[in-house]
Amino acid sequence: MVGTITGGSAATATPVRVGGLSFAVPDGFQPGTSELSLGQGWTYSAVRAGAGVERPSAVVLARADLSSVVPEEIISALFASSINGLLPSLQIGRSRTRSMVGGGEQRRLEVQYAVSRGAPFHGTVMVLTRSLPAAGLLVVLGDDTLTAGTIDGVLDSARWLR
Repeated sequence: MVGTITGGSAATATPVRVGGLSFAVPDGFQPGTSELSLGQGWTYSAVRAGAGVERPSAVVLARADLSSVVPEEIISALFASSINGLLPSLQIGRSRTRSMVGGGEQRRLEVQYAVSRGAPFHGTVMVLTRSLPAAGLLVVLGDDTLTAGTIDGVLDSARWLR
């Protein structure tokens, strides 16, 4: 099954299911792992290859098995590793909350950090909650080639299935 991601021009996307969470990942991303993954323990990860560099140009990360349904608690746990310098030059931007289609809430948080010297990544961390556990995390990060349309396309496609 192929979906469509909007945001600029239409592109095909692959539907992904992680636990009770469904979302679409645009063409060009391949399932795989990356050292850019904000730590270990992700249920799903996909990378988009970078042009002429060893690191990917973008990553999508997800999990839907978090026992907390308090967004602030989940965000604090996610970024705790920055205290040890594991997310150099971490900058957390604005946060916004909105309702999800089919129930639940999304808390979106803009982030930026240095993947390596002179190589900033930017994107959005989204905490997905609902009335019953478990909560989820959906993250889209990348270099300057990652557009707001791609980020929004992935995040806007997120739905709870059960």
